[in-house]
Amino acid sequence: MLLCDEATSALDPATTHSILKLLKEINRTLGITILLITHEMDVVKRICDLVAIIDHGKLVEQGSVSDIFSNPKTELAQQFIRSTFNVNLPDEYLDNLLQTPKHAKSYPIIKFEFTGRSVDAPLLSQASKNSVWN
Repeated sequence: MLLCDEATSALDPATTHSILKLLKEINRTLGITILLITHEMDVVKRICDLVAIIDHGKLVEQGSVSDIFSNPKTELAQQFIRSTFNVNLPDEYLDNLLQTPKHAKSYPIIKFEFTGRSVDAPLLSQASKNSVWN
C-alpha cells in the first residue's frame, strides 16, 4: 500500500497532472492500493475508484466516486462536491428553489444529474421541447 497525504496540495495544475499520472502508473504496473488523503475533490474524481469522507476523525460517508459525486448524502460531502464544481447560486435563486411559484409566469430551476462519461440522448433539448412551461 502506498500512502499519499496531500500529495498534490499547493501544486500548480501541470505538476498535479504529472503526479496523478505517476500515481495511476504505479497503481497499474505494481498493482498496489494507493490511499490518497486530500481535500481536493477534483483530484478524487480524476484518480480514485472509491472515496471515504471523514469528519473529525469519523467516517461519515463512503462509496464509489460516481455514487458520492452523483448523490452525496452528508452535508460535508455536499460541500466538497460544490467546491469541485464551483456551484455558487445567488441567494435569490436559492430562495426560489425552496418556494412555490407566486404567479403563472414563474419557471422552475431544474437540476440534471448525469452518471457516467456521456449521454446517448439529447436530454436537454427533449426536456425543453416537452416541458409544460413552454
